[in-house]
Amino acid sequence: MEGFSRPILVVGMLVAAAVPASESDMDRIQGTWVLVSSESEGVSQPSGSVRMVFEGNRVTATMGEKSTGLGTFALDPTRTPKAYDRTYPDGSPRRGIYELEGDTLKIGIAPLGKERPSAFATKPGDGVTLLIYKREKP
Repeated sequence: MEGFSRPILVVGMLVAAAVPASESDMDRIQGTWVLVSSESEGVSQPSGSVRMVFEGNRVTATMGEKSTGLGTFALDPTRTPKAYDRTYPDGSPRRGIYELEGDTLKIGIAPLGKERPSAFATKPGDGVTLLIYKREKP
């Protein structure tokens, strides 16, 4: 029996090696996202023509012809909900959560100095902002 199981094990390892690893959230978030919905402290906000551009670990916001570097970001998909942390160019941190499903990106972000939200919801006085983006199509 041992002589028979080794070839199967080797074939199984070869098949597993041929299957590409799934893309990480860091890979999937790369590119340009268009803001489609925004809510802050329980109130819907106008979304305008805001775009977020994720390149490597850097994030930039564009509005029309204006562009502003928002610093760096990090994702932790092992947390529940998944963690999104941004560090502005001046070193100040913002803690948030994210959900990335297909061409939709949700970010819930706490105000400076506050703990990350625990859900994709806002309420009066909490300072939390909920942003919903759609991937920009080429």
